[in-house]
Amino acid sequence: MTPDEQTLIKQCRTGDQSAFEELVKRHSPRIFRIIHRFFREQATVEDLAQDVFLKAFRSLNTYSNKSPFAGWLAAIAINTCYRQLDERRRREKTLAAEPGPEELAALEAFSLAPEQGGNDPEKRAVLRDLVEKILAQLTPKEQMVLILMEVEGMSVAEIARLWAVPAITVRVRAFRARKHALSIFRGLAKTTQSLL
Repeated sequence: MTPDEQTLIKQCRTGDQSAFEELVKRHSPRIFRIIHRFFREQATVEDLAQDVFLKAFRSLNTYSNKSPFAGWLAAIAINTCYRQLDERRRREKTLAAEPGPEELAALEAFSLAPEQGGNDPEKRAVLRDLVEKILAQLTPKEQMVLILMEVEGMSVAEIARLWAVPAITVRVRAFRARKHALSIFRGLAKTTQSLL
């Protein structure tokens, strides 16, 4: 953390709104990116980002300078996303919609020859949608660990610090999440082949 950021945090704690606005300006790109990994709807992303910064402002007195401010803020964002995913999952209680014909064709092509269409934007878009459907069928904890590791590129140690759990817990969750995602993928591949 730069000394300038430490000064801004001190000013925020005394109620200086402009100092907090500066912190928001500095950290909002990363917070929006993190939230966008979990939610695609722009309105949801904006609402959750606002919620994250509001929570950060309210609990700024609990922040200690021992860890980076960006990490502390990211932890709030991830926990907010996790709670939202959990609420959504409880509300919906149904699996994601069945894949459409284009997704089934892409799944078949992917399962037979994953290198095909690697540079084709349409095929990549269909595969991205398919990955999102697979992720939607995972539990929020499974989604969280896979997105943090595979998309955000966080290490096991970083995630363990973020969640305040032992590294082995993160490894086990990642293993189970990958295994569950693979079983969903195989189920979709089986469905694809039976429809053809």
